[in-house]
Amino acid sequence: MATNSTAQPLSGKWKGFFIHLGVYVIVISLLGLMNLLIDPGGYPWFLWPALGWGVGVAFHLFGLRLGEMSHISGKWRGFIAHAGSYAIIMAMLLGVYLLADPGGYPWFLWPALGWGVAVAIHFFVLIMGKNRNPAETPDLAEQSTEKRRKRKRDRLAEPESPEPPAVVSAAGPALKDQVKKARTYQAQIKSLLKASTRQNIHIRQDDLAKQIDEWVRAVEVLAERIESFRQNSLIQTDLAAVPQSIDDLERRLASETDESTRAELERTLTVHKNHLEALNQLQGTIKRAEIKIESTLSLLGTLYSQMLTSQSTNHVADYSRLFEDVEEEVHILQDHLDALGEVKSGRI
Repeated sequence: MATNSTAQPLSGKWKGFFIHLGVYVIVISLLGLMNLLIDPGGYPWFLWPALGWGVGVAFHLFGLRLGEMSHISGKWRGFIAHAGSYAIIMAMLLGVYLLADPGGYPWFLWPALGWGVAVAIHFFVLIMGKNRNPAETPDLAEQSTEKRRKRKRDRLAEPESPEPPAVVSAAGPALKDQVKKARTYQAQIKSLLKASTRQNIHIRQDDLAKQIDEWVRAVEVLAERIESFRQNSLIQTDLAAVPQSIDDLERRLASETDESTRAELERTLTVHKNHLEALNQLQGTIKRAEIKIESTLSLLGTLYSQMLTSQSTNHVADYSRLFEDVEEEVHILQDHLDALGEVKSGRI
Protein backbone atom coordinates (compact mmCIF):
# COMPACT_ATOMS: atom_id res chain seq x y z
CA MET A 1 0.00 0.00 0.00
CA ALA A 2 1.45 3.34 -1.09
CA THR A 3 1.94 6.00 1.55
CA ASN A 4 2.51 9.72 1.38
CA SER A 5 5.66 9.32 3.47
CA THR A 6 7.70 8.29 0.45
CA ALA A 7 10.56 10.74 0.07
CA GLN A 8 10.12 12.97 -2.97
CA PRO A 9 13.29 13.52 -5.02
CA LEU A 10 14.86 16.95 -4.68
CA SER A 11 14.47 19.28 -7.63
CA GLY A 12 17.54 20.56 -9.43
CA LYS A 13 17.15 23.99 -7.83
CA TRP A 14 17.16 22.56 -4.30
CA LYS A 15 20.09 20.30 -5.09
CA GLY A 16 21.96 23.40 -6.23
CA PHE A 17 21.18 25.15 -2.96
CA PHE A 18 22.36 22.25 -0.79
CA ILE A 19 25.58 22.06 -2.81
CA HIS A 20 26.01 25.81 -2.23
CA LEU A 21 25.32 25.40 1.49
CA GLY A 22 27.67 22.43 1.79
CA VAL A 23 30.54 24.25 0.10
CA TYR A 24 29.90 27.27 2.35
CA VAL A 25 30.03 25.18 5.53
CA ILE A 26 33.21 23.38 4.45
CA VAL A 27 35.10 26.52 3.39
CA ILE A 28 34.09 28.60 6.41
CA SER A 29 34.97 25.70 8.72
CA LEU A 30 38.43 25.51 7.15
CA LEU A 31 38.88 29.27 7.55
CA GLY A 32 37.79 29.04 11.18
CA LEU A 33 40.30 26.24 11.77
CA MET A 34 43.06 28.32 10.15
CA ASN A 35 42.12 31.26 12.38
CA LEU A 36 42.29 29.02 15.45
CA LEU A 37 45.65 27.46 14.51
CA ILE A 38 47.39 30.65 13.35
CA ASP A 39 46.11 33.05 15.99
CA PRO A 40 44.33 31.20 18.83
CA GLY A 41 42.38 33.64 20.93
CA GLY A 42 43.02 36.44 18.44
CA TYR A 43 40.65 38.43 16.23
CA PRO A 44 38.11 36.11 14.52
CA TRP A 45 38.76 37.38 10.99
CA PHE A 46 37.12 34.30 9.41
CA LEU A 47 33.74 35.73 10.44
CA TRP A 48 34.01 38.39 7.69
CA PRO A 49 33.93 35.94 4.77
CA ALA A 50 31.38 33.90 6.72
CA LEU A 51 29.16 36.98 6.96
CA GLY A 52 29.57 38.07 3.34
CA TRP A 53 29.07 34.64 1.84
CA GLY A 54 26.32 33.89 4.35
CA VAL A 55 24.27 36.72 2.85
CA GLY A 56 24.53 35.01 -0.53
CA VAL A 57 23.39 31.69 0.95
CA ALA A 58 20.49 33.42 2.69
CA PHE A 59 19.34 35.07 -0.54
CA HIS A 60 19.66 31.73 -2.36
CA LEU A 61 17.38 30.03 0.19
CA PHE A 62 14.97 32.96 0.27
CA GLY A 63 14.67 32.96 -3.52
CA LEU A 64 13.85 29.25 -3.57
CA ARG A 65 11.20 29.59 -0.89
CA LEU A 66 9.70 32.61 -2.61
CA GLY A 67 9.49 30.69 -5.89
CA GLU A 68 7.38 28.03 -4.18
CA MET A 69 4.77 30.55 -3.03
CA SER A 70 2.68 30.17 -6.19
CA HIS A 71 -0.53 30.29 -4.14
CA ILE A 72 0.21 33.89 -3.10
CA SER A 73 -0.68 36.76 -5.43
CA GLY A 74 2.09 38.54 -7.30
CA LYS A 75 1.67 41.77 -5.31
CA TRP A 76 2.09 40.02 -1.96
CA ARG A 77 5.02 37.99 -3.26
CA GLY A 78 6.60 41.31 -4.20
CA PHE A 79 6.14 42.58 -0.66
CA ILE A 80 7.55 39.37 0.82
CA ALA A 81 10.58 39.74 -1.46
CA HIS A 82 10.99 43.35 -0.30
CA ALA A 83 10.64 42.52 3.40
CA GLY A 84 12.90 39.47 3.14
CA SER A 85 15.64 41.46 1.40
CA TYR A 86 15.33 44.12 4.09
CA ALA A 87 15.72 41.54 6.87
CA ILE A 88 18.76 39.88 5.27
CA ILE A 89 20.60 43.14 4.55
CA MET A 90 19.86 44.58 7.99
CA ALA A 91 21.14 41.37 9.59
CA MET A 92 24.32 41.75 7.55
CA LEU A 93 24.79 45.38 8.66
CA LEU A 94 24.24 44.33 12.28
CA GLY A 95 26.93 41.68 11.81
CA VAL A 96 29.32 44.28 10.36
CA TYR A 97 28.63 46.55 13.35
CA LEU A 98 29.27 43.76 15.87
CA LEU A 99 32.50 42.71 14.15
CA ALA A 100 33.89 46.19 13.50
CA ASP A 101 32.86 48.23 16.55
CA PRO A 102 30.89 46.27 19.16
CA GLY A 103 29.49 48.59 21.79
CA GLY A 104 30.06 51.68 19.63
CA TYR A 105 27.54 54.00 18.02
CA PRO A 106 24.73 51.88 16.46
CA TRP A 107 24.99 53.46 13.01
CA PHE A 108 23.23 50.51 11.36
CA LEU A 109 19.94 51.75 12.84
CA TRP A 110 19.87 54.65 10.35
CA PRO A 111 19.60 52.51 7.20
CA ALA A 112 17.31 50.17 9.15
CA LEU A 113 15.01 53.11 9.91
CA GLY A 114 15.09 54.58 6.39
CA TRP A 115 14.49 51.32 4.56
CA GLY A 116 12.02 50.22 7.24
CA VAL A 117 9.82 53.20 6.38
CA ALA A 118 9.78 52.07 2.74
CA VAL A 119 8.77 48.53 3.79
CA ALA A 120 6.01 49.94 5.99
CA ILE A 121 4.69 52.10 3.12
CA HIS A 122 4.76 49.07 0.81
CA PHE A 123 2.71 47.09 3.33
CA PHE A 124 0.28 49.98 3.87
CA VAL A 125 -0.35 50.34 0.13
CA LEU A 126 -1.12 46.62 -0.16
CA ILE A 127 -3.52 46.74 2.80
CA MET A 128 -5.34 49.74 1.34
CA GLY A 129 -5.51 48.02 -2.03
CA LYS A 130 -7.39 45.06 -0.53
CA ASN A 131 -10.45 47.29 -0.07
CA ARG A 132 -10.74 47.88 -3.81
CA ASN A 133 -12.96 45.85 -6.09
CA PRO A 134 -10.78 43.07 -7.58
CA ALA A 135 -12.72 43.35 -10.84
CA GLU A 136 -11.63 46.99 -11.11
CA THR A 137 -7.96 46.28 -10.34
CA PRO A 138 -6.91 43.28 -12.44
CA ASP A 139 -3.53 41.70 -11.84
CA LEU A 140 -1.22 43.37 -14.34
CA ALA A 141 1.12 40.38 -14.29
CA GLU A 142 -1.73 38.09 -15.36
CA GLN A 143 -2.73 40.53 -18.10
CA SER A 144 0.84 40.69 -19.36
CA THR A 145 1.15 36.89 -19.35
CA GLU A 146 -2.10 36.46 -21.28
CA LYS A 147 -1.10 39.09 -23.85
CA ARG A 148 2.26 37.38 -24.35
CA ARG A 149 0.56 34.02 -24.89
CA LYS A 150 -1.83 35.57 -27.43
CA ARG A 151 1.06 37.15 -29.35
CA LYS A 152 2.86 33.80 -29.47
CA ARG A 153 -0.29 32.03 -30.68
CA ASP A 154 -0.76 34.67 -33.36
CA ARG A 155 2.83 34.33 -34.53
CA LEU A 156 2.57 30.56 -34.68
CA ALA A 157 -0.74 30.68 -36.57
CA GLU A 158 -0.79 30.26 -40.35
CA PRO A 159 -3.56 32.63 -41.55
CA GLU A 160 -2.97 31.99 -45.21
CA SER A 161 -4.04 28.35 -44.87
CA PRO A 162 -7.44 27.37 -43.39
CA GLU A 163 -6.09 23.95 -42.45
CA PRO A 164 -3.14 23.11 -40.17
CA PRO A 165 0.09 22.70 -42.13
CA ALA A 166 0.88 19.09 -42.98
CA VAL A 167 4.20 19.13 -41.15
CA VAL A 168 4.65 15.38 -41.09
CA SER A 169 4.02 14.92 -44.79
CA ALA A 170 6.31 17.83 -45.70
CA ALA A 171 9.25 16.97 -43.48
CA GLY A 172 11.99 14.45 -44.06
CA PRO A 173 12.03 11.08 -42.29
CA ALA A 174 13.98 12.28 -39.24
CA LEU A 175 11.80 15.35 -38.76
CA LYS A 176 8.64 13.28 -39.27
CA ASP A 177 9.69 10.93 -36.49
CA GLN A 178 10.54 13.82 -34.18
CA VAL A 179 7.21 15.58 -34.75
CA LYS A 180 5.34 12.29 -34.27
CA LYS A 181 7.19 11.68 -31.00
CA ALA A 182 6.41 15.21 -29.78
CA ARG A 183 2.71 14.65 -30.48
CA THR A 184 2.82 11.34 -28.61
CA TYR A 185 4.35 13.00 -25.55
CA GLN A 186 1.74 15.75 -25.85
CA ALA A 187 -1.14 13.26 -25.77
CA GLN A 188 0.34 11.25 -22.86
CA ILE A 189 1.07 14.34 -20.75
CA LYS A 190 -2.42 15.74 -21.30
CA SER A 191 -3.88 12.36 -20.31
CA LEU A 192 -1.96 12.49 -17.02
CA LEU A 193 -3.18 16.03 -16.40
CA LYS A 194 -6.81 15.04 -17.02
CA ALA A 195 -6.47 12.04 -14.70
CA SER A 196 -5.58 14.20 -11.70
CA THR A 197 -8.22 14.38 -8.95
CA ARG A 198 -6.81 17.40 -7.15
CA GLN A 199 -9.35 20.16 -7.75
CA ASN A 200 -7.24 22.97 -6.32
CA ILE A 201 -4.56 22.63 -9.00
CA HIS A 202 -6.80 22.26 -12.06
CA ILE A 203 -6.29 25.88 -13.11
CA ARG A 204 -2.52 25.46 -13.09
CA GLN A 205 -2.91 22.17 -14.97
CA ASP A 206 -5.00 23.87 -17.65
CA ASP A 207 -2.30 26.50 -18.09
CA LEU A 208 0.35 23.78 -18.34
CA ALA A 209 -1.71 21.88 -20.93
CA LYS A 210 -2.05 25.02 -23.05
CA GLN A 211 1.69 25.63 -22.84
CA ILE A 212 2.40 22.04 -23.89
CA ASP A 213 0.15 22.60 -26.92
CA GLU A 214 2.10 25.75 -27.83
CA TRP A 215 5.37 23.92 -27.24
CA VAL A 216 4.50 21.08 -29.62
CA ARG A 217 3.02 23.52 -32.13
CA ALA A 218 6.31 25.43 -32.11
CA VAL A 219 8.18 22.17 -32.77
CA GLU A 220 5.88 21.45 -35.73
CA VAL A 221 6.32 24.89 -37.27
CA LEU A 222 10.08 24.78 -36.67
CA ALA A 223 10.30 21.38 -38.40
CA GLU A 224 8.25 22.69 -41.31
CA ARG A 225 10.50 25.70 -41.81
CA ILE A 226 13.65 23.60 -41.57
CA GLU A 227 12.32 21.28 -44.24
CA SER A 228 11.32 24.19 -46.48
CA PHE A 229 14.93 25.38 -46.48
CA ARG A 230 16.20 21.86 -47.09
CA GLN A 231 13.94 21.51 -50.12
CA ASN A 232 14.81 24.94 -51.55
CA SER A 233 16.65 24.02 -54.74
CA LEU A 234 17.97 27.55 -55.25
CA ILE A 235 19.68 27.58 -51.85
CA GLN A 236 21.12 24.11 -52.42
CA THR A 237 22.47 25.21 -55.81
CA ASP A 238 23.99 28.36 -54.33
CA LEU A 239 25.70 26.39 -51.57
CA ALA A 240 27.56 24.44 -54.23
CA ALA A 241 28.05 27.21 -56.81
CA VAL A 242 29.00 30.28 -54.76
CA PRO A 243 32.28 28.86 -53.31
CA GLN A 244 33.32 27.81 -56.83
CA SER A 245 32.50 31.29 -58.15
CA ILE A 246 34.64 32.85 -55.41
CA ASP A 247 37.60 30.61 -56.30
CA ASP A 248 37.20 31.50 -59.98
CA LEU A 249 37.00 35.23 -59.27
CA GLU A 250 40.11 35.09 -57.05
CA ARG A 251 42.07 33.32 -59.80
CA ARG A 252 40.97 35.88 -62.38
CA LEU A 253 41.81 38.75 -60.04
CA ALA A 254 45.31 37.35 -59.43
CA SER A 255 46.10 37.33 -63.17
CA GLU A 256 44.25 40.51 -64.19
CA THR A 257 46.39 43.62 -64.87
CA ASP A 258 43.79 46.12 -66.05
CA GLU A 259 42.84 48.38 -63.13
CA SER A 260 39.21 48.97 -64.12
CA THR A 261 38.66 45.25 -64.65
CA ARG A 262 40.32 44.47 -61.32
CA ALA A 263 38.04 46.96 -59.56
CA GLU A 264 34.98 45.31 -61.08
CA LEU A 265 36.25 41.86 -60.13
CA GLU A 266 36.87 43.01 -56.55
CA ARG A 267 33.33 44.39 -56.26
CA THR A 268 31.88 41.16 -57.63
CA LEU A 269 34.07 39.11 -55.31
CA THR A 270 32.83 41.11 -52.30
CA VAL A 271 29.21 40.49 -53.29
CA HIS A 272 29.87 36.75 -53.63
CA LYS A 273 31.62 36.59 -50.26
CA ASN A 274 28.69 38.36 -48.59
CA HIS A 275 26.40 35.87 -50.30
CA LEU A 276 28.46 32.95 -48.97
CA GLU A 277 28.46 34.42 -45.46
CA ALA A 278 24.66 34.68 -45.56
CA LEU A 279 24.42 31.07 -46.73
CA ASN A 280 26.71 29.94 -43.91
CA GLN A 281 24.60 31.86 -41.39
CA LEU A 282 21.50 30.15 -42.78
CA GLN A 283 23.11 26.73 -42.40
CA GLY A 284 24.13 27.56 -38.83
CA THR A 285 20.62 28.72 -37.98
CA ILE A 286 19.12 25.52 -39.40
CA LYS A 287 21.58 23.33 -37.48
CA ARG A 288 20.81 25.13 -34.22
CA ALA A 289 17.08 24.73 -34.88
CA GLU A 290 17.54 20.99 -35.50
CA ILE A 291 19.47 20.64 -32.24
CA LYS A 292 16.74 22.62 -30.46
CA ILE A 293 14.09 20.18 -31.67
CA GLU A 294 16.15 17.25 -30.35
CA SER A 295 16.62 18.90 -26.95
CA THR A 296 12.92 19.79 -26.82
CA LEU A 297 12.00 16.14 -27.31
CA SER A 298 14.33 15.19 -24.46
CA LEU A 299 12.71 17.80 -22.23
CA LEU A 300 9.24 16.55 -23.13
CA GLY A 301 10.36 13.04 -22.20
CA THR A 302 11.79 14.31 -18.91
CA LEU A 303 8.58 16.17 -18.13
CA TYR A 304 6.51 13.06 -18.87
CA SER A 305 8.77 10.90 -16.66
CA GLN A 306 8.59 13.40 -13.79
CA MET A 307 4.81 13.43 -13.96
CA LEU A 308 4.68 9.63 -13.96
CA THR A 309 7.00 9.53 -10.95
CA SER A 310 4.89 12.05 -9.07
CA GLN A 311 1.79 10.00 -9.82
CA SER A 312 3.30 6.67 -8.77
CA THR A 313 4.55 7.99 -5.43
CA ASN A 314 1.26 9.70 -4.56
CA HIS A 315 2.90 13.12 -4.71
CA VAL A 316 1.32 16.00 -6.56
CA ALA A 317 3.60 17.35 -9.28
CA ASP A 318 4.89 20.89 -8.79
CA TYR A 319 2.81 22.32 -11.65
CA SER A 320 3.96 25.87 -10.95
CA ARG A 321 7.59 24.89 -11.55
CA LEU A 322 6.71 22.73 -14.57
CA PHE A 323 4.66 25.57 -16.03
CA GLU A 324 7.59 27.98 -15.71
CA ASP A 325 9.97 25.47 -17.33
CA VAL A 326 7.62 24.84 -20.26
CA GLU A 327 6.91 28.55 -20.72
CA GLU A 328 10.64 29.27 -20.90
CA GLU A 329 11.09 26.49 -23.47
CA VAL A 330 8.30 27.96 -25.63
CA HIS A 331 10.09 31.32 -25.56
CA ILE A 332 13.34 29.68 -26.70
CA LEU A 333 11.58 27.83 -29.53
CA GLN A 334 9.94 31.09 -30.59
CA ASP A 335 13.38 32.71 -30.78
CA HIS A 336 14.46 29.99 -33.22
CA LEU A 337 11.29 30.49 -35.26
CA ASP A 338 11.92 34.23 -35.38
CA ALA A 339 15.51 33.62 -36.51
CA LEU A 340 14.37 31.38 -39.36
CA GLY A 341 11.62 33.86 -40.20
CA GLU A 342 14.16 36.65 -40.54
CA VAL A 343 16.28 34.54 -42.88
CA LYS A 344 13.22 33.55 -44.91
CA SER A 345 12.07 37.15 -45.34
CA GLY A 346 15.54 38.43 -46.19
CA ARG A 347 17.45 38.29 -49.46
CA ILE A 348 20.32 35.84 -49.80
